[in-house]
Amino acid sequence: MPHPSKPPGNMGDAARSAGESETTANGRISVLIAERRASYRICLSQLMKATPDLRVVAALADGMVVVREALRLRPHVVIAAARPRGMSGVEIARCLRALAPGTATILLLERADERELRIARDAGAVPLVLPDVDVLDIVGMVRALGQGRAVAEAIAAEVGAVG
Repeated sequence: MPHPSKPPGNMGDAARSAGESETTANGRISVLIAERRASYRICLSQLMKATPDLRVVAALADGMVVVREALRLRPHVVIAAARPRGMSGVEIARCLRALAPGTATILLLERADERELRIARDAGAVPLVLPDVDVLDIVGMVRALGQGRAVAEAIAAEVGAVG
């Protein structure tokens, strides 16, 4: 039975085995970015690289490559756009939930209704709706999920959803 403070699916796992990820040893959270638009990929990469406790292990445009590289690199967190090339962000989240349950997935949505949010959550992703969320909120969510905190706790602590 999963620990009650751990999120379900692929929303993070603080108990990675020794040596599974280089970031476990050096205390940095590894991030893989999945975004088809080069300008967004570069911006997200630069934002993550400017944060000392985060490390970008890859920034890719193709969803199939994202899944393959996530299985090889075992990042703590994947930030996926809703529509990278070849595979949707929801499909990426589903694959990672099944094949790499220790990897958290943040799904960036440009707009979302309740149905889209539910689909993202059911796929095992944490949906963040742009432009409703500040870029610093993305950093906070990456940190929280990379540290294995439950989603509700992460949102409360990092995004300021509750006091």
